[in-house]
Amino acid sequence: MQVIAKRCAGLDVHKMSIVVTILIKQEDGEIICDTKTFGTFKRDRQELASWLLKNDIELCVMESTSIFWKSPMSTLRKSGLK
Repeated sequence: MQVIAKRCAGLDVHKMSIVVTILIKQEDGEIICDTKTFGTFKRDRQELASWLLKNDIELCVMESTSIFWKSPMSTLRKSGLK
């Protein structure tokens, strides 16, 4: 498998929670995986964005049911994440 982004995040957005897994490729080729669950209130989304920025995430992908993706997407964009 070819690595496209060395520091990426996948978000699974639900009505009341957002489950996020980050993958970070180390210099030696090892992949570090970390998963956290956040709430969907504004402060929770801001905490999520701060965590992604702290980990220098360069690419975020999202899966969501219905319209629940809109608020997290807005928060990520305002934070400068793609």
